[in-house]
Amino acid sequence: MDLKEKYAREGLTFKKLQKGISGTGSNYGAYRIDAEFSLNDPSKVPDLAFIEFSINDNHQGFSAANSRKYMETIARKLYKANPNMDVVFLYTTQISRLDNIDTWITAHKAVADRYGITQINVGKALIDHIRAHEDYVSDEVTFAGSETNKNYSDLWLTYMSDYVHPSDNGYQVYSDAIMEVLNSEWSKEVPESQT
Repeated sequence: MDLKEKYAREGLTFKKLQKGISGTGSNYGAYRIDAEFSLNDPSKVPDLAFIEFSINDNHQGFSAANSRKYMETIARKLYKANPNMDVVFLYTTQISRLDNIDTWITAHKAVADRYGITQINVGKALIDHIRAHEDYVSDEVTFAGSETNKNYSDLWLTYMSDYVHPSDNGYQVYSDAIMEVLNSEWSKEVPESQT
């Protein structure tokens, strides 16, 4: 079941807000979130928010402490605007960090753990998907224009359009991982204290 269908079954309106700006880190996200998510207008505050900055916090060179601080600012602002908001932190990947464990995911995870935020490691799902494929050979990839001559793997290029961004096939794996977690969460009974 997709998000629109789920919300329609619940008698709710589904409106997608795509507020990501390429190449920006959680510092800019913390600065922008009030206006971008209309947090000062209760009639427009979302019920569900997906947040992902681990790749860009890495590329921006933030320390773990600063990355954690900015993500906590985002979480606190979201919950202040709507204490019942479902917040999901996403963790993506890039070719150069296939172990998918790094300073920035660890910093974001600390915030998610503290606030009980749902976490979906779509990057790990993608890596696991590729490594489980029957044509998987190697984690080493050479992209056009690369000066290195590593063991070329067409399989990686089926799922990644460059070192950071998935192709449509890669985004489908991300989407499937997200929907698996959301469907699992939706199937749980809501405690009476939350109804």
